[in-house]
Amino acid sequence: MGLRIGGESGWTLKLRCRITNVAVGVCTFRRPEGLEAVLNAIARQVFYHCPDPEIEVIVVDNDADPAIEKYVNDFAAKHSLKLRYLAEPRRGISQARNCIIRNVPESADLVAFLDDDEVPIDCWLDNLIYGLIRSGADAVSGPVLPEYVKQPPKWMLDGKFFSSPRRKCVNDFEPVRFGVMGNFLMRRQLLADDRLYFPEELGLVGSEDNYFFSTIQSMNAVMSWASQAVVIHQVPLTRMSLRYLLMREFRVGCGKTLALCLSGPRRSRMIGQFAGDFVRLVVKLTVLLPSLIFGYFQANHYKRMKPIFDVWQYAGRLYGLFGFRYQQYK
Repeated sequence: MGLRIGGESGWTLKLRCRITNVAVGVCTFRRPEGLEAVLNAIARQVFYHCPDPEIEVIVVDNDADPAIEKYVNDFAAKHSLKLRYLAEPRRGISQARNCIIRNVPESADLVAFLDDDEVPIDCWLDNLIYGLIRSGADAVSGPVLPEYVKQPPKWMLDGKFFSSPRRKCVNDFEPVRFGVMGNFLMRRQLLADDRLYFPEELGLVGSEDNYFFSTIQSMNAVMSWASQAVVIHQVPLTRMSLRYLLMREFRVGCGKTLALCLSGPRRSRMIGQFAGDFVRLVVKLTVLLPSLIFGYFQANHYKRMKPIFDVWQYAGRLYGLFGFRYQQYK
């Protein structure tokens, strides 16, 4: 399935020689202002590296709101943008993204994913397609950068909580083992494999993207990186709190474990995972106070808070190992 990195593969030559048809899937849930910003940004896309593609936007409303359907239809009538509205009343990001997958048109060569709180820059899609061409990969992802409604505390900025990826630094067009689901482009041919979907058990938990990317790797497909394909994440005030971020850390830990369980690891591996996470949690709790005292003198303000987040992360992992789901998005 994978293509030769850096080489002129048949797919790359084909992409160079003709206009590409791109399906852009946008998941939305009760964010009409955010959806409007995303659709306007898609309509403004400009192309420098490749010919203007034919773009079809698939809006999946996870609330089945008639007002959103009317807005999408009105937007399509006023702009030269092909739009299709779909309702997915079953709550969950997995359910909404699977709806996109099921409805990608046969004519599409590429499929991109966005969310309704993430606004792409004007050359976003151009840079994603260019990244796919340059790398010769099967899929490509780019960074998500935050935009705050007010200045967050220093520890939140230092922790890069709303940036994706948070802790990775990657050179352009190099193969990667991760992606950013809110800024992702893939060859439609990958969807021919029935294994590639978002597990609905994680629809309200999260980490469904981890499962999705792991499946792509198991198919021997190649993902690459395009740093110039930037998407801006509109961070609401409700998420700029210690409580929210601690619960998100718990959810991330829980989701990672559940995604691992869904991938079907052997029982012995799960026992080892439980033992390792349990020991790490006990150690983190034991040294929590001295870690906080030591962290107070760190220049990076997030490192002052990190011991607390580590505890919540491992607690979430154990919660998931017992089969429980923390549904932060419920």
